Amino acid sequence: MRRKRQVGLGVLLGACFGISERFLILRYSGEPVSWGLVGFFIFFGACSVPAIGFLISRSFPEKKAVFPLFLSCSVLAAALFILLQWQEVGRTYRLTQRDRALLAAPLSASDRLGLTRFLQKAGLSGNPALHKRKVVVLGFDGLDWEMLDPLMREGILPHFKKLTGEGAYGTLRSILPPSSAGAWPAAVTGCGPGSTSLLTFRKMDPKTKTLFVPNGLALREPTLWDILTEEGKRSIVINVPMSYPPHPISGILVTDLMTPEGKLDTAPRDLSGLLKKIGYKREASLSGYGSISSWSKDIEDYLLVEKKRMELALFLFEKSDWDFLMCMFGSNDRILHHVPNRFSGKDLRRNFILMDGILGKFLERLDEQTVLFVISDHGFRRYEWRFSVPAWLEKEGLLAAVSQKRGVRTFRSALGVPDIPLLRMPSSLRPVPFLGLPVDWRKTRAVCLETAGNWGTIRIEASGKERDVLRETIRGKLKNLKGPDHFPLIRHIFSREEVYHGPFVDEMPDLVFELSQDVYADFLMAPSPILEKWGRYHHRREGVLAVWGNGIRHRFLSEGASLEDIAPTVLYALSGTIPDRMEGRVLQETMSDSLEETLGAPRWGPLSVSITPPLVPPEKTSSDLWERLHSLGYVQ
Repeated sequence: MRRKRQVGLGVLLGACFGISERFLILRYSGEPVSWGLVGFFIFFGACSVPAIGFLISRSFPEKKAVFPLFLSCSVLAAALFILLQWQEVGRTYRLTQRDRALLAAPLSASDRLGLTRFLQKAGLSGNPALHKRKVVVLGFDGLDWEMLDPLMREGILPHFKKLTGEGAYGTLRSILPPSSAGAWPAAVTGCGPGSTSLLTFRKMDPKTKTLFVPNGLALREPTLWDILTEEGKRSIVINVPMSYPPHPISGILVTDLMTPEGKLDTAPRDLSGLLKKIGYKREASLSGYGSISSWSKDIEDYLLVEKKRMELALFLFEKSDWDFLMCMFGSNDRILHHVPNRFSGKDLRRNFILMDGILGKFLERLDEQTVLFVISDHGFRRYEWRFSVPAWLEKEGLLAAVSQKRGVRTFRSALGVPDIPLLRMPSSLRPVPFLGLPVDWRKTRAVCLETAGNWGTIRIEASGKERDVLRETIRGKLKNLKGPDHFPLIRHIFSREEVYHGPFVDEMPDLVFELSQDVYADFLMAPSPILEKWGRYHHRREGVLAVWGNGIRHRFLSEGASLEDIAPTVLYALSGTIPDRMEGRVLQETMSDSLEETLGAPRWGPLSVSITPPLVPPEKTSSDLWERLHSLGYVQ
């Protein structure tokens, strides 16, 4: 009888643990968790509680007092476990009341005084001269005309409507695949991934076969603010991806999502403490926690973060002397990645209204000498199907994943078990971290590390003639794939030489392919079907471009533009020299004849830019950064 009661107690406690964990994850991440997790806890409780009870009964001679004591301790431990979990997750994943109060409050008189004193001390104060030409670039991560158009027709986005009614606008083509990590650098350098060396949020060390998250130190081309610093012009740069670690520029630099928690995030460095005081946050999240996503579930957190970013940008716009200002707002991308699991269409609509309001605040402050660029790094769309590239490679015998029985990392991470060295994979197998199932590189001939939207890539683990033969073999196999409607799954296949240009082409994937428009290409290595229903949002190549200001033509850019065209066009608008190594072109079709006459012909030429060392030393990828990117599906 005693043993039955102990088993029953174990099942009860296990169910409490499991259900608590399940609904904890469901509440804070919006991601449904398998009931298998609950079953694991029940099984564990049913086995462990009788075992512990047996040991206690052997230790105590008075057996009548054992079970009540054991029951009390077990229930107390279970309650403490659940309480600590709820407290920890609540602390980690929701902005505190103090955070929200700081974000919601406009800049106070003392905040403005502190920022003004900083600008004076740094020699950056003063209003921008009315007679000099200036450029503002507002970046909206993942903004898409197809989502904006219906809302503009309803009349709830008047400022975006103003851009299309008075300025030049069209589609802005992203890089391939359309990933933010490589797209924003392309926009601010005028060069594609083959020159910047940045493609996605994963780079692989060719010797150790391990992944790491790149940051601004991996960017091999000078940015707009580096070039403008060389020419004696001042820049204000806020939240532009790959701007960490910060380095001194002529002006102000506030870093982005890629900044690890607790690290210096501004140049000059003195600004960092002031930003914390006024409640500025880079993202609506803190560090990661187990299997729970590190992003807040509350839409208010995202909107408050973006409002505070807007306030900072507008204050610097008005109170400092500058030639170029760029600010990136990322909530659109963060929210769309979690629709419909965590956020609703109503939440998304509120976000678009806020973005329109931010645009309006800048529009009402622009003078006749300022040109405004509104850009996005990629668009977004819903994909009904998911194509697992690693699963297909494994089926074709090109990728050797370590079997499920040996995949301790996958099982451990799924249950939130701590990373204990004893449980790690043998180093001889050289697993790729955060990709789920490890890869046996001795038997692998092709891998997929980079995808976005319906664009996938394949890297070939061979060289010379063998590589060329294998590439053509894979190309032929891809062409024969059929989609859910029995039509060809693949629309286009390109070799890397057709897509990328520059000194780092050899670091790029060997094949780049486009799937049918409603099929998402997935890089995650986890047991799954090759093709399955999905129904979620992800990137698409077509983003947003709008140019507005005095001297800008009102026209639809039927041929669109590329991200690489932004940097040379900005430099042209500022009468600067355009480095001849830039791959983009000047978008002169957006400018009136009188403005072109004022600016003259674009000046292309060699430009030697000396980038100062970062203010903080290089470092390994931090765990909180991995968690942040994992929650967006960028790493696993």
